[in-house]
Amino acid sequence: MARSAEDRRAILDRVRGLLASGAPESEQLESLAEYGVMTRELRALRSEVLAVEVEEIRAASAEETYLRYKLQMGLCVSDLDAVIKAAMADPKPTSAALGAAVAAVKAKANILDQVLGKGQDLGVIHKAPKTTMLIGGIQVSSLAVDELRALVSDKIKSLHRLAAGAPLRPYADEPDGDLYFVDANDSDDDSPPEAVDVDETPPAHAPESPVTRPERIKVR
Repeated sequence: MARSAEDRRAILDRVRGLLASGAPESEQLESLAEYGVMTRELRALRSEVLAVEVEEIRAASAEETYLRYKLQMGLCVSDLDAVIKAAMADPKPTSAALGAAVAAVKAKANILDQVLGKGQDLGVIHKAPKTTMLIGGIQVSSLAVDELRALVSDKIKSLHRLAAGAPLRPYADEPDGDLYFVDANDSDDDSPPEAVDVDETPPAHAPESPVTRPERIKVR
C-alpha cells in the first residue's frame, strides 16, 4: 500500500511511541488501524524503528547517553513530586496517602542516587577512588579524626610499656665469644631417667656401637 512521506513519518512516530509505552501488539494494531497497517507490516515497522534506535545509541557519546537517562529520570521525579504534593495538600490525608508519600520520597532519593551513580559509571561525573587503609588490623580510613588520634596515642603507650618491661642492650656491647650452646638432645623433661638393667657383657660378634654425641648449635 503506497503512502505519502508524511503518512509514513506519522506511522513511524506512532510505532515508536507505542513501543515506548509497552503496548501489546493487539493495541498497536488497533492504534494503526486508520492507516490500514496489518500484522506483517507492523512487525516490519517495529524492526525499522528499533534499528534506528540502535544506530542512535551506538553513535551517541557518553555525555549524550547520560543526558537522555537524566531527562527520563527527571520525568519520574516529577511524577513522584506530584504524589508528595497531593498528600501534603490534603488537610486530613489518609494513611494510604501518607504511605504513598513516604514511598515516593524514598523512591525520589533512590533515583537521585542512581542518576549520580550512572554519571560516574559513564565517566561523565568524576568519581573519587575508594581507599582502604589497615593499621594493626583496624580499618582507619573509616575512623574520625578524634578516633584516629586516640588509636595512635594508645598504640604509642603500648610501645612505651613494652619497652619499659623488657629493656634491651645494644648488641655491640655484648662480649666477644660464644653466647650459648644448645644441646639438640636435651628435652624439657627434668625428671631423672628410669633405671635400666644393662648387660655389660657384649654379645659374640656384636658390632661396635657408634658413639652418639649431642649436636651442638653455636650461636654468636
